[in-house]
Amino acid sequence: LSPADGAVVPGSVGLAWGAATDAGFDVPEYDVQVASDAAFLTVESQSTLPATGTSPGALPEGVHYWRVRARDNGGSVSPWSAVWTFTMDTTPPSAPTLTGPADGAILVTSAQTLTWNAATDNVGVGTYWVQVSDTTQFNRVWIVYREGPTSGRTVPLPDRLFYWRVRAEDQAGNDSAWSEIWTFRVDALPPTI
Repeated sequence: LSPADGAVVPGSVGLAWGAATDAGFDVPEYDVQVASDAAFLTVESQSTLPATGTSPGALPEGVHYWRVRARDNGGSVSPWSAVWTFTMDTTPPSAPTLTGPADGAILVTSAQTLTWNAATDNVGVGTYWVQVSDTTQFNRVWIVYREGPTSGRTVPLPDRLFYWRVRAEDQAGNDSAWSEIWTFRVDALPPTI
């Protein structure tokens, strides 16, 4: 069965299962149900189809339960499969807020630790994207990091003015807005005469 039991998915989901077998009869159809409760008292989507996959259409955010059963051409119906769940998530996380180095800081070491406050999300932040550039448009990016669910990264940089920002990505792949842009200047090299 797919998606994996307990998966977090973005705005649409495809359900898939393996083909059933039956001695002496073909299995031409499958019944699929998606519900908002484990007892299937509130069925959100129900279909009978000749394939081993379907998309149940638009579903609201939250946890959904699904199951499938086979119908052979002799009229017999299998028991329902085990019930699996998935969580529909279309809400992006909040934007992270930068914490250090301070906006406009002048730093005298080349290795800089960039930090930010964690974003919040209804299903959890999966990763952070960190961009460091020497242009305000970020069209020439020196560093792009994809971090796990942490809120800091140490990066080596040459002497110059840098702009940086961070955005969060949740477990369903929804991206937050970018944080505000902060600057810092690296001035690790002494002057020469």
